[in-house]
Parts: sequence; C-alpha cells; structure tokens
Amino acid sequence: MVGCVILLGMWGAHLWLFREGMMGPTGKFLAWIGFVAVVQNIASSVFNSHLFDFYQGWLYVFVVGIVGGQLRRENPCAR
Repeated sequence: MVGCVILLGMWGAHLWLFREGMMGPTGKFLAWIGFVAVVQNIASSVFNSHLFDFYQGWLYVFVVGIVGGQLRRENPCAR
C-alpha cells in the first residue's frame, strides 16, 4: 500500500510539473512531451506491470528528467 501511495504521489507531482509548464509563456512544447510521457506511463501501467521492463522504465526516467529539467531551467523561480 505504501508503494502504491508513493507511486501515485510521484505521478501527481510529475503531472503538476508539466501542467505548470503548459501555463507558462515558454516551454509549452516541452511540457506537452512530458505530460504525454506521464499519461502514457499511467495508462500502460493499468494494463501491464513495468517492474521488469527495462525500456519503459528508463524512457520515463529520461523523458521526465530531461524535459522537467529544461522546464525548470527556463523558469528558475518556479517552486
């Protein structure tokens, strides 16, 4: 149960990060890429477990890390 709560919290935080990027004047394309990656991961996790899938896990890590970092770099005052 604790792991499920942490996973849902992580997804929520990532969706919030990219939602804020969509609202700002810059980075809308990057925010959409990140948002789509998170939604795809959530939707595919409903039908398939990613516990042992190397590709899906690392793709999520790279997309959220790189796109999220770029959005934060463009807006350093964001929380």
